[in-house]
Amino acid sequence: MNGKGSFFVSLLILALGVAFIFLFGRYDIPKVILYFCGAAFVIPALISLVSLFSRKSEGTVPAPARFFQLISSVGGLVLGACVFLMPETFRGLLVYLFGALLIVIGVYQVYLLSRKTRPGDYPSWTYVMPLAALVAGVVLIVTPSLHRIENERWLVLVTGIGFVFFGLTSFIISYYNVKKRRETKRAAKAAATEAKEQAKEIEDRVSREVSEKVSEAEKAAEAAAPAPAAKEPVVSAAHGVDAEPKSDVVGHDVSDSIH
Repeated sequence: MNGKGSFFVSLLILALGVAFIFLFGRYDIPKVILYFCGAAFVIPALISLVSLFSRKSEGTVPAPARFFQLISSVGGLVLGACVFLMPETFRGLLVYLFGALLIVIGVYQVYLLSRKTRPGDYPSWTYVMPLAALVAGVVLIVTPSLHRIENERWLVLVTGIGFVFFGLTSFIISYYNVKKRRETKRAAKAAATEAKEQAKEIEDRVSREVSEKVSEAEKAAEAAAPAPAAKEPVVSAAHGVDAEPKSDVVGHDVSDSIH
């Protein structure tokens, strides 16, 4: 059963328990409960019979399954009709019905609280109400004085208290389960954040180390490179060392002939 289904079932049982306690002392309440029990047999039986003989279900259900469905539906219908027609005959069976219900819900909740794979950590005091309901169911069955019609009001009161215990314990279990799930989610979120920060830190450290190694390699390469050769002076043919201005011989000769 999912979480919503368990919540509504617990709420319904709690409401029934409160109603039983509120109606404590009324003489006709056991008969009303019997009528509800009869309706619980008749209504599902009628629905099952209608679905069994409907055209949509023909050919979809195997013959043996149809036979057992027919037998169980007819049996439930007959039993419900007997409860309606002869309520006093079944009135003495209420104590066994309610006692068995209290034992079942007590054992079920003790199992939920004590199982190894429980989703939450429950305090020890949460066992008190389920164990009390279980003990109350046993007392109802084994105590002959509670089987008398004049003591039916105590039967209704004890059953109502047991139902209230069941509803409250169910809500307590749900509370601790939700609390545990929230703590688990917070722890997982914190672990994921821490892991992300650690990964970022490692990435930054690796990046710094790589940058430092690249820088050191570049410096080493520059230090190991040879120095560039010195450039020789270029001697011009027009302005060489041995170049001297030539004498103007022709000019001197012309000057001497004029004189």
